[in-house]
Amino acid sequence: MSMGGLGLSLAGFAGLIAALGPKGDHPEIGAWRIVNIVRFGLQVTFLGFGVIAVAAVTNDVPLTVRIISGLAAISVFRLTDVATRPGPAWPDDEERVGSRRLLLATPLLIIPNVALGSVGYLHVILIGLLALPAGTLVTAVSGLTERRSG
Repeated sequence: MSMGGLGLSLAGFAGLIAALGPKGDHPEIGAWRIVNIVRFGLQVTFLGFGVIAVAAVTNDVPLTVRIISGLAAISVFRLTDVATRPGPAWPDDEERVGSRRLLLATPLLIIPNVALGSVGYLHVILIGLLALPAGTLVTAVSGLTERRSG
């Protein structure tokens, strides 16, 4: 439940960034950041709250962990594919390709828990999934503060 709440909070912060951010230099990068904070934040929200829903239906903890881990791997792969497609938010294609390779490897770290069914491993997965929207939020906020102070 707390992971779901944290994901929702990160998605909500994207609204603050949109409201406070300047519309100047690179609006496509700012828009990309906001959209992906929301996408990846809501992903963690649905997975976190999904644990409760799936556990209520299956009444089996290892099966619940396996299902949520599988959904996490699929959703991470899909969201990463969408987030790293060529576009104006990626002015440096070499950086985009490197990020894409790194992020598309993330499901490979999640898939073993589909077989293991470890609750602790699922906790680590969900905390790790918070890293992308949290990192993007920090980058967006630091970009805003640098522009205003400089």
